[in-house]
Amino acid sequence: MRTLTLTLGAILVAYCSAGALSETLWPNNEQVNHALCRFLLCNDTPLVERAEYQITGGKDEDQVTRRKEKEEDIQQAIATFRTALQQDPQDPFLWIDLGDAFLEAGRKEDARYCFGEVLVLAPRTAVLLLRVAHFYFQIGENQEAFPITARILSLIPDYDSDIFKKYIGQETATLLGTAIPASRRPAQSWAAWIARNGSEDDLRKTWTWMMQNHLMDETTALDLARTLWQRQFFRTAQELWLDWLGPSRGDYSAHELIFNRQFKDAPNGSPFDWTIPAQRSVEISRGQGLEVRFAGIENVEFNIKQFAVVSPGRYHFSAETESEDLITDQCPFFHIFDAVNPARLDITTLQIKGTTPRSETDMDFTVTPDTQVLVIQLERRESERFDNKIQGALHVYQVSLVPLGRRLK
Repeated sequence: MRTLTLTLGAILVAYCSAGALSETLWPNNEQVNHALCRFLLCNDTPLVERAEYQITGGKDEDQVTRRKEKEEDIQQAIATFRTALQQDPQDPFLWIDLGDAFLEAGRKEDARYCFGEVLVLAPRTAVLLLRVAHFYFQIGENQEAFPITARILSLIPDYDSDIFKKYIGQETATLLGTAIPASRRPAQSWAAWIARNGSEDDLRKTWTWMMQNHLMDETTALDLARTLWQRQFFRTAQELWLDWLGPSRGDYSAHELIFNRQFKDAPNGSPFDWTIPAQRSVEISRGQGLEVRFAGIENVEFNIKQFAVVSPGRYHFSAETESEDLITDQCPFFHIFDAVNPARLDITTLQIKGTTPRSETDMDFTVTPDTQVLVIQLERRESERFDNKIQGALHVYQVSLVPLGRRLK
């Protein structure tokens, strides 16, 4: 065993030494390099570097002069890459380079053959697949590129944004399931990108396709709803969120415009549920409704809010509340206003002060055609008085907003 190990070591040293000598003593001697290739000791680096130089034409050359020599340089590059491939025909990077050279020379079919070899030799190497896809995009054969970019998306997330930009101008329906693979990660990445960069129609089609193929999850649905909301596509955001909720939405939207109106569930983070901020001097808990306790140590400004998508018409708002020892001149009240432009609609209830039994606060109001979204907000404003630290408790059992004529009992 010791003798075999020494023998193998000597062989490896000899091979490495021969490769090193060829690169050091005969770096550009093709005859020597060809001879070494018979023993798998090829050094194709000089050939590749020469070909790349021939394609680019070196640096700082006069452009007019270079234009005249361009065709000859490309032909020399093609010949050089071919020589390198004779030494190592299994190198996909060489096939890529030769394909680029052929394309530069206007030999599209030869280039197509080279890029086809890359697909065979490196079917899961994303960086090379990206160059193959780029070739097809360059020659206007997008349908040939789509399965390749879909393969890349299935392999790694690194090129998602670059690939999606290539899809700009394409009909979304033709991309889904072909250029966008029907698997969860790339589909969700595409949905997030199109929500930021595409149209409402693009996202509607993407959403429908993802739901049909079971590619949607709650996190993605929330992200899409929030993104659409930020872009002020309010109705589309609500429509898609309702689709995600399915039967669990109950009477929400069909009759009642406030979600989770009895505070039974923890807020889900969508624009269509309560936003309840944490504050050190306010203790908020859920049980039979929502309980808000003020510690009496701060002149706190706070609000709990939810958005409601509305149409023109008359509405009825109501809130069932109970209070205990709410003290200061500024106590909680409900505030309803237009989310985009409060000047169009801005109304408030009376403040809820002191100790009051369980009772209902309500009011009717009119929404004009310009208003699409309301903020329904329970708030307390800072007091300007010296004795401004609020204490006491407020219990909100339920909140309701319905079009007049469809009020829930």
